[in-house]
Amino acid sequence: MKFMEKREVRSSWSLNSVRFMQLVLAVTMFLSMSYMWQLVMSPTTTTEEIEATDAKDAAAKLFQVAEAGLIVHRDRSRAHTKYVVHGFEAAHKFVREYNVEIQGPLFLLFLSDTDTNGSYWFSPCQLAKDAVNIGFDRAPRGSRLVEIQVGPENYWNDLMNPFRQNQLFYIDYIPSLIRYDGGGNSSAMLAGPNCLNQDLLDVAFRVNKPAAGVPRNNRILHFTTAKEVMDFVALYDYSYPLFLFFVSGVHAFNNRLWCPFCDKAEVPVMHYFNYTAPENAVLLRIIVAREPHQWFEEDNEFIGPEFSDKVVVFDGVPYLGFVSKSETTKKIKVTEFVAGMDQHALLAAFFRQQVSIVPAAA
Repeated sequence: MKFMEKREVRSSWSLNSVRFMQLVLAVTMFLSMSYMWQLVMSPTTTTEEIEATDAKDAAAKLFQVAEAGLIVHRDRSRAHTKYVVHGFEAAHKFVREYNVEIQGPLFLLFLSDTDTNGSYWFSPCQLAKDAVNIGFDRAPRGSRLVEIQVGPENYWNDLMNPFRQNQLFYIDYIPSLIRYDGGGNSSAMLAGPNCLNQDLLDVAFRVNKPAAGVPRNNRILHFTTAKEVMDFVALYDYSYPLFLFFVSGVHAFNNRLWCPFCDKAEVPVMHYFNYTAPENAVLLRIIVAREPHQWFEEDNEFIGPEFSDKVVVFDGVPYLGFVSKSETTKKIKVTEFVAGMDQHALLAAFFRQQVSIVPAAA
């Protein structure tokens, strides 16, 4: 009896071990098929890596990424990451939660929405995206580029839409590229055709070795009062080229120029002065009003009679001028750059001017 009992026990154990091996084999095959399915179905671009202090933190961050619905592309050779974000809420959340000091440089590219075929409803956005992607390849390691799609055409054309009104973005043009500096601040606005210029993109992306090479040793002086400008001009001896660039002050909430036209003129003007004006040239960058209301006040010193007589008459910013001198009156004469600041060839030619004396009128 005891022998039979032992045989029955052995027989039972033998059956269980076979069953166990079958289960192991089934699980192994399932995992293998699952892995191969994921390999086939996964896109060629990799997804964003999540850094976390513990499992709970990792789960929370994974949920945030999934909830945001970000499209992510990573270039591991350059340690670059690109995102696509749809709409104001997702864009605002992404940028507000971004830490430049920890996560690296961040650049924001504002484009129109795309249709089901992937075409932008505002066609220049595709040209800008292609050019910006080329320029971004030269950005410092660890940089991140976010394409923010601003919505359908009727939404964007509403002047009260949050992309135009919210202090974090405060943009008026698409396509536009800005550098996010952290703390709600941004800089290096490129808009419209400026987004297509690789030299200007090198400025925005802070490329270590820009294609334009080394800038010239000309000088930029910063003034904030009319008296400073009048005193400087009174002592000007015409021995070097002198340019005047009048712009607005900056917003306290984002550190960008409060005049939107100045905001998009700043980068091209500064770049082409630095790279095309003569070595001994000087540019006076003059802030006409720290806050918008100061510019429109009747007693603004830059539009008063004294400044108009001693320097130049102008009624809007940005204003870029070249200083020369009348041969007869010996008074200062300022010639305005009247083309658009996105006319880069004309802007470069304007800055190549040398000092000259204006001949007397016939």
